[in-house]
Amino acid sequence: MIDAYLAELGRMLRFRFLVRRRLLAEVEDHLRDSARALGSEREAVARFGPPGTVASAALRAVTPRSLFWAALLLLGTLSVYTLPLYAIPENTLPPAPWDERPGYLTWKLYAALISFAVAGPAALAALVCARFGWSRVGLAALVFSAAAFALSAAAAAVLAVQWAAAVPGSTMTLALALPATALTVCLGGSAVAVAILHAPASIGGRGRSLS
Repeated sequence: MIDAYLAELGRMLRFRFLVRRRLLAEVEDHLRDSARALGSEREAVARFGPPGTVASAALRAVTPRSLFWAALLLLGTLSVYTLPLYAIPENTLPPAPWDERPGYLTWKLYAALISFAVAGPAALAALVCARFGWSRVGLAALVFSAAAFALSAAAAAVLAVQWAAAVPGSTMTLALALPATALTVCLGGSAVAVAILHAPASIGGRGRSLS
């Protein structure tokens, strides 16, 4: 009975690596001690409660912490993103051949900058919400920040390609900016994935199943 209970609990938490190993060890110790005291594994399991309830309670407890670190990582990623967004182009782009920047480049530049300007405060809001335990609002702010960041990165990547095609000698900028942008997007996506995977179903989605 205990082995079956632990297997079901582990299945529910198979992607929640911040809590899975420790929780399974603590639950197993408790159940085996309880079974020895009661003389019955079935009774120990019945008194402990359903695996879904235990998993939900554990995830509710760990969500603020995982959200805090995810928001902190996203903020750090946004600070690194200033390299491909501004520092690399500013220091490597050759002079443009036009007197006035073409409109198809201008709107992408503004889209990248405005989205970046939105992503930072949203990530900071997620960090504050996590600090005070407002997990639902914090997770929403984190996802919103990541979406704005993704939009900024997409606009900046297209801008880099089109700018390189329009301005001779921009090859170095393109070669440096695109990999740096891809790296920061991966880091930001990882941060949000950590927060979502460790949110219980009542916070992270509508479904009842934690799997």
